[in-house]
Amino acid sequence: MAAEFEITDGILVKYLGKDADVIIPEGVTRIGDSVFEECKSIRSVVIPNSVVNIGQAAFICCPNLNNVVIPDSVTSIGHNAFYGCESLSNVTIPDSVTSIGMLAFLDTPLYKDKRLWDNDVLYINNALITTAYDAKISDTYVIKDGTTCIADGAFHDCNNLTSVTIPDSVTSIGIGTFFDCENLISVTIPKSVTNISYCAFSGCKKLRRVTIPDSVTSIGEKAFYETAIYKESRFRDKGALYINNSLIDVRDRVSGTYEIKDGTICIGDNAFANCEKLSSVTIPNSVRSIGNAAFKGCWNLSSVTIPDSVTSIGDNAFFGCISLSSVTIPDSVTSIGDDAFKFCNIEINHHAG
Repeated sequence: MAAEFEITDGILVKYLGKDADVIIPEGVTRIGDSVFEECKSIRSVVIPNSVVNIGQAAFICCPNLNNVVIPDSVTSIGHNAFYGCESLSNVTIPDSVTSIGMLAFLDTPLYKDKRLWDNDVLYINNALITTAYDAKISDTYVIKDGTTCIADGAFHDCNNLTSVTIPDSVTSIGIGTFFDCENLISVTIPKSVTNISYCAFSGCKKLRRVTIPDSVTSIGEKAFYETAIYKESRFRDKGALYINNSLIDVRDRVSGTYEIKDGTICIGDNAFANCEKLSSVTIPNSVRSIGNAAFKGCWNLSSVTIPDSVTSIGDNAFFGCISLSSVTIPDSVTSIGDDAFKFCNIEINHHAG
């Protein structure tokens, strides 16, 4: 059986078999993109407890696949993962899953199962998958208690939606979840949420009432782009856009020395990206996370102090900061993303907090 699977560094990259009932080997941590694409022989698949991620289009257009067992180890299901599996009528999504890509279950019998729909919203177990194409959701929508995951793009273009309440069981708001909900005015984000993804509320032109709790430590690029928030002066401080204790964006390009507001907890993705005149930044001892590409392309940045409160530095955080020659990373930092200091002429020092 092992010969049917091509596995590299724990990633299942190719399936060569023709079995109807597939058991993926123990030890696989990720099912790669498009591995089972258009596999007509497969009827059922058992995924081992070692798998954390199901890749994009992993099982796309497997016409005879009718049963999938997803274990509690899985945390993310990629875009189009089961798209077009026209026989798939039985799947369980465990509460461990916090991220589901767009169209992951489109064109499956699950979309036709009336038991899974609640007021034009499709739920599979505790995951909110999508809204109906012609959804009649209007005014306020309260997401079901117990919902643990909201899929990417779930409320995309729900133009009659004015307010949404998210229950305290949700930990992450997906990519483009509320993209272009043009009449959305307010949203309640609970303290359970730790991540707000790329373009989550982008294009919500009337959105002006939102509270980001201190639990949020990751905010994707353009999460609130083209919302009314950008136009209101009460959200701005010294050229930067803040929502509660999160620094979202520095649209008015700052120069020289910049001191981030005391009490700030999260520096969002791309917040200072390409601030070419920024030479020095002071990060207060309240900040826990520095987002992906937060200071990317700040090529005049020569001085930055990372306090003991910071636990994570995102991918490409200081990418291309060619004037940055020395930085001290406290022992509180437990995660440093890929290429965080690439193209920096840098000496990295570590010190205990």
